[in-house]
Amino acid sequence: MAYWIKVLYERNTYIVDLDDVGTFVCDPSNRLSFYAPGSRAKIILTKQNHLDAYEQVLNYLQQITTDALQGYWVTIEFERNKYIVDLDRVRAFIQTPNERLMFYPDGNQSAIVIPAVADPTTYRKLIHYIEQRTGHRLD
Repeated sequence: MAYWIKVLYERNTYIVDLDDVGTFVCDPSNRLSFYAPGSRAKIILTKQNHLDAYEQVLNYLQQITTDALQGYWVTIEFERNKYIVDLDRVRAFIQTPNERLMFYPDGNQSAIVIPAVADPTTYRKLIHYIEQRTGHRLD
């Protein structure tokens, strides 16, 4: 089911189906960002400048992380940001020799890197997901 919002951002009007977004990022100053599906346009929402859209995205995130009606959504802390990622949209996982898992979230140019030592809970959660969804073990 589609979850459409309207966002006025940088003099453009975006009509976005949030169900087509695979990654949301919340930074330390509580800005919400995501890439508009099918484009390279990064939309950054703040309470001050985009209150209605900001609250709609927060409500959507509450629904998808609580109900888990579709996808496999996880919250990952990385480089002071909180990433809400649908792992079902990740197309490749990389395990490095020094026990780090890397993947590129939907629309992002930068990898998220999860070290086994520094974040064992998230690391184990990702390993479990990979083994369950792909049938492959990373050992």
